Amino acid sequence: MMVREAPPPLGPVRSRAGIETYEACATDGERLFVKRVAAAPALPRQRFAREKQLAQTLQHPALAGLRGAGENWFACDFIEAALDKPQIAMRHRSADAVEALIGELAALLAYLHGRGITHGDIKPAHIRFRDNQPVLVDFGIAAIGGDDPLSGHEIAGTPRWMAPEQLRAGTITPAGDIWSLSAVGLWLLEGQLPLMGTHATVLAKRDAGIHHEFKLSAHDGDGGLAGLLARGLEHRPQRRPTAAMLAGALFKRSPAGQSITSVTAG
Repeated sequence: MMVREAPPPLGPVRSRAGIETYEACATDGERLFVKRVAAAPALPRQRFAREKQLAQTLQHPALAGLRGAGENWFACDFIEAALDKPQIAMRHRSADAVEALIGELAALLAYLHGRGITHGDIKPAHIRFRDNQPVLVDFGIAAIGGDDPLSGHEIAGTPRWMAPEQLRAGTITPAGDIWSLSAVGLWLLEGQLPLMGTHATVLAKRDAGIHHEFKLSAHDGDGGLAGLLARGLEHRPQRRPTAAMLAGALFKRSPAGQSITSVTAG
């Protein structure tokens, strides 16, 4: 059911740049994730307004459902199971599981990119699971269109999972989403992060021009899953597959041909 007013927090309220997030409970007992704007500067306030608008207009099985919205808040389904949790990641490390997961998310990206929307911060913590359905959350830095007025003002995202051009210039593009999604897939397959070390170490490596530490040479000429994901890490954005191409390739590889959501959903 929809909620008409922002429900009170059940626990701690996290705040960043004047944007607050917390867990709440609807009157029907369902858990909610609430985001509200307090005394935020102009850019975070504009990004909040955009994220609320996207939550109100987008509909896809791989998105969290909107449960209510007001002038300075909105609430979505709370989805706890995140891919960055070891016990969750372990269930998705087989080639078949990676193929299905990345295919579902590529289909979602095809839906978003076809509407001019780029997520900009794809990483394991933002990939959740509603039963067996992957769900992409947190559109806080999402971009709309090729000349987004909110893009490029700052370097936003997560350095370990960001495409080179996004880290360099703050540019959020569909090709950057593909880089990040491919990195998630290779992390699951190879069992290692794109870059090892602390946040400071990762930044130092990126400054030195090291964008990932996957063993891509092992996949040269590989027509399999790893080779397909390796192409998503091409340094030049124009050489990466589109979301629709990636979803289509994985759909063809799927034994049942039915495990990947249609790229035209919604």
